[in-house]
Amino acid sequence: MQMPREEAQILEDLAALTASPGYVHALANIIHRDNFILIKGKLNPSDTDRLYSRERLIRTELTTLIGLMMKKPLDLSQQPIDVIDDYIKGTDALMRELHDSMSYPMSAAILEAIEAGYEPPDPWRGQGMREPIFYGTESAYAFQYRDLAPEKYGADDDWMLKAKGFTIAQAKTIAQTMCALMDEKGIRLFEDARAAKPPLETWLSAFEFSLDEVAHRSSLAQDVVESFFSAFLFKGDNAAFREVGDFNEVAARPLLPTDRGTVLLFSHYAIYEALYESPFFWMWDDKTYRPMAAEHRGAFAEKFAARRLAGVFGREHVHANVNLHRSKDIVGEVDVLVIYGDRLMIVQAKAKKLTIAARKGNDNQLEVDFTAAIQDSGSRGRNALPPVLSPPVIAWNAWKCAAMR
Repeated sequence: MQMPREEAQILEDLAALTASPGYVHALANIIHRDNFILIKGKLNPSDTDRLYSRERLIRTELTTLIGLMMKKPLDLSQQPIDVIDDYIKGTDALMRELHDSMSYPMSAAILEAIEAGYEPPDPWRGQGMREPIFYGTESAYAFQYRDLAPEKYGADDDWMLKAKGFTIAQAKTIAQTMCALMDEKGIRLFEDARAAKPPLETWLSAFEFSLDEVAHRSSLAQDVVESFFSAFLFKGDNAAFREVGDFNEVAARPLLPTDRGTVLLFSHYAIYEALYESPFFWMWDDKTYRPMAAEHRGAFAEKFAARRLAGVFGREHVHANVNLHRSKDIVGEVDVLVIYGDRLMIVQAKAKKLTIAARKGNDNQLEVDFTAAIQDSGSRGRNALPPVLSPPVIAWNAWKCAAMR
């Protein structure tokens, strides 16, 4: 197995490439190539096969490219088609190299162990976790982020309106409007491309939005849309984003400003995830409101879990906020308790995500994060009831479900 280049070297080359004049047009073409499905007539399963190709760049890879590109001032200059094609080929090659570099340490260790005839190392530790964390499946679908955000933050509307200038329902409307416009613009560009004799030079206009068009289409006041743009607008130079796993500001603020008074948004997922995640951090920064925000997050998690379980087991079998008594003393508390036949299920709502250190492969931090998100919930559930009952425990956590935080 040939040893790939160091990850830092590859990222340095990617940063240089994304800083090239007009690279944003290549990025727009890549995003169109890897995320749009072209069908004729009825949608067939085979039409989506290309979305599972190893040649396609996934969202985390595209977000990395956007983050690297925004470390320098955005250059919108249109380049010749052959230049854009070279940008795209260079990007694909470097992203394949990046994948090989991230997967090499564990693959090499396993191969070496096999050849030497001893037990291969545990792949689910330290550096071996970086590749599956970065290339793994999403925490939620885009529509889940979109639909759960109003439920998650609805109780915070007074704060949102005062601090940010819009309610969470208005934010959802604006995000949906931008996504609908993105789809319509993409379809129009595709139709134009089919009718045009020369090939389409850029798909960038499918991802570009003005304040006026979003306000008009959403039927919301312009100042509300302007406040939304301001809240989710990329405003820095992404200096903290130096390697895979670092905080990438474009994930929290996916609207990219141009020098012509518009913003760029490259995917539905980006704005819906930011809509779901970012308000938590806004409120957390307000120390006076932090206790209320935390209370609302806990209530949301419990209500969501109770509602989903009631849909499976029946409302009569699901109980929320249960105090457990021994004589007159309260000996435990359960967020959600399911009593079904001779079985008890306990849900202890916890909110914990992977820290940056864990995403970078820090083995100790991975264990700390896992303990806080999974084991602590399980321990709370097991301690909530007398040992004689020995119920199965569900540690409902925030890593792999839509109702995070």
